[in-house]
Amino acid sequence: MHKKKFISNKRKFTLVELMFCVGILIILIGIGWINGAKVLRKSADTQIKAEIKQISALIRVYYDDHKVFPVKDDKILAEYLDYKMLNVQDGYFVDPYDEPYEMTVTGQAYKIRSSSHP
Repeated sequence: MHKKKFISNKRKFTLVELMFCVGILIILIGIGWINGAKVLRKSADTQIKAEIKQISALIRVYYDDHKVFPVKDDKILAEYLDYKMLNVQDGYFVDPYDEPYEMTVTGQAYKIRSSSHP
């Protein structure tokens, strides 16, 4: 007539402890998200620098051949340059953020920049 009670000796998590763990996970995910965005921005900036060097070399070759720069409205025309592996939209070279590269010409000197990259 004596009822057996099954009492577990194992300690269970309380709601407060579970919420604390979830809070820590949310904080860690937020930190990872922010750092991931910084890494993506840095990689895009590195890609912009590499593309500017490639475009600069193409422009030098074009200028040596034609004695004029391939520019229209301060944007570099891609149709006249022999390019490979560079992003082109509407006939202009564009950066990883889909903004056209701009070029300033003074005499025989020029400067290439991306509006997405300071």
